[in-house]
Amino acid sequence: MKRKDLNRLAQDLPPGIDISSLIDVCFLLLIYFITTTVILPAERDLPMGHGLPGDEKTKSTIDSVLIQIHSSGEIIEGQGFGELQLDADPGVRDLPLLESRLDVRRQVARATGQELMVVIAADHDARTQRVVDVLNVLAGMEIGKVTFRDLDQGR
Repeated sequence: MKRKDLNRLAQDLPPGIDISSLIDVCFLLLIYFITTTVILPAERDLPMGHGLPGDEKTKSTIDSVLIQIHSSGEIIEGQGFGELQLDADPGVRDLPLLESRLDVRRQVARATGQELMVVIAADHDARTQRVVDVLNVLAGMEIGKVTFRDLDQGR
């Protein structure tokens, strides 16, 4: 009698699929991808709103430093005969040559009691990450006076 009751119970239940093993596999894949993900270095915060154009409280600045960012990823300081290529590999996120050049300029500006201003001239086709790399160097050196212009402007 008991056997008939079990058969009747099994027939009354709708057919189903046990997905507990599928859920286990999904969690294992999730853990795998989380642990193998490469975490990019955090971008530095850039304070905005200090020394805006027309602000009468800003100090006078020395000649601005021009940093050119080309579509090839090349970073050049200066313009004309004074151009100096600082980095040409867009895969490298650290820019030690740019940092050392700006450090010298910043020390000269501080010695004269002035503030260094940087003009970033980026090409239309330049990668945004390359511009962010330059901005990270500026933020790390606490250079707050930064302005942008088109690379083709003034040529």
